[in-house]
Amino acid sequence: MSRLIFTEVGAPSTPATGTLSIYAKTDSELYKKDDAGVETKITTPALTTAAGLTAGTTQTQAGGLALAAQINEVSTVANANDTVVLPTATAGDTCIVANNGANPMRIVPAVSDDLGAGVNAALTIALGAGQIASFYAYDATNWLGITGIRET
Repeated sequence: MSRLIFTEVGAPSTPATGTLSIYAKTDSELYKKDDAGVETKITTPALTTAAGLTAGTTQTQAGGLALAAQINEVSTVANANDTVVLPTATAGDTCIVANNGANPMRIVPAVSDDLGAGVNAALTIALGAGQIASFYAYDATNWLGITGIRET
């Protein structure tokens, strides 16, 4: 049986032109670094989940429930337009939100992020009861969203 054993390290220096480094960092994940110095995580950890969440009743970005998981089930939406806040965008992140509450809710970006109307804009995404939305961060600021998917 063959195997590779990696010692966990901090990020190494940029490799020589035409080469690539693969290494384990102290977060127990595998990374690669190319000759331009670009580091990319190459392991795919299990998705994090949170269920039984309650949307913030202030209906504002500042008072919305901050989502911390990749898959989020909101079971309590006490009032129409209660709010949840997406995590801060990191390129490659995914955030899925299911509204299992009785009312429509709003999804807003984190303070420094963009849902399509400019950084930290007041744009919100409406999500009806029984619907799911998926968001994908394509850089450190911007989220793309697919909303209105019905639960089955």
